[in-house]
Amino acid sequence: MALINLSGAIVLIESFGWTKEKIKELFDKEEELLKECSKDHNLSLISMFDNECDIELTNREGVSYKDFGYLNIEKEKWEYTAPQWLQMRQNQKQWLGAMFTAAIGLTLHRMEGWNDEDIAKLVQKMQKVKENCSYDMKKMSEYAKEKVNFDAKELKMAA
Repeated sequence: MALINLSGAIVLIESFGWTKEKIKELFDKEEELLKECSKDHNLSLISMFDNECDIELTNREGVSYKDFGYLNIEKEKWEYTAPQWLQMRQNQKQWLGAMFTAAIGLTLHRMEGWNDEDIAKLVQKMQKVKENCSYDMKKMSEYAKEKVNFDAKELKMAA
């Protein structure tokens, strides 16, 4: 989550002129969204994002989240057995980046009224930052400090 949020913070500062205070507000609102989602096991961040922002996320192979029952609860509403629950959680790992990206996008939609085009531009720029930093949190933290004077340790996201 920290890698996703930090890449988002970098892009919001570099490309959109956001302040640290506004980014802190974003992360506070994102935390509220995560709590909202966690209250109902029939919700996923990815399906909430699609429903509210009309953006359907796929995995690296281009397969929609809708093809995975544990991400698209509308498809499956039964109770899981313990082995099924474990399998579901193991499969969800591949979707963590998408889930946290959805959380930022949905928070921006709710907080600032961002549309699908705005969110897509942000996500593309976040991807470039992550690639440029080799998906390494230490490199990205150094980049954030040097290029945009942003220290992730100042915010809750560093935890």
